Amino acid sequence: MTLAVERAWKATTSERIAVSTGAPCAYSVSSDEVHLLFIQVTPSGELATARCLGNGVLASRQTALTWLHHNGKRMTVTSAQDRRR
Repeated sequence: MTLAVERAWKATTSERIAVSTGAPCAYSVSSDEVHLLFIQVTPSGELATARCLGNGVLASRQTALTWLHHNGKRMTVTSAQDRRR
């Protein structure tokens, strides 16, 4: 799935990213809701996520978001225009 990124922690990322998710802990994203996702880089270099990583609709993940704001290392989300410079 391709996702739009609003905020990032730990690593600079593009404003749109391709993320895979699969069994047994697949996570589905609803396009009409904002989600807090925890994403890993696979050994092959792809981005992946899963339900068991703590993902959820942002409204239900406020405690995790507050922790990230206070303790996480906020990073840049780059646009396609930024990458051409």
